[in-house]
Amino acid sequence: MTPLDQIVQRGLDAPWVREFRRGVERCRATCPYFDFCGGGHPANRLFETGRLDGTETDHCRNSKIALVEGMIDLANRHAH
Repeated sequence: MTPLDQIVQRGLDAPWVREFRRGVERCRATCPYFDFCGGGHPANRLFETGRLDGTETDHCRNSKIALVEGMIDLANRHAH
């Protein structure tokens, strides 16, 4: 029987997982909304870009960024 830590390590070393993790790190480095979304979803990246190491997707813009920007705008309007 293979120990769990070895199974997890094999998964982390899989090419598609490494590609996705590169994309997440790129998001972390470039997106001001990273703390809200955590780098997005693999399925959206793959469907929209054909790759897993991309960054911003339409799904991200429409469901994460627009939501945060709307909340910030609303808060700013109520603060004045």
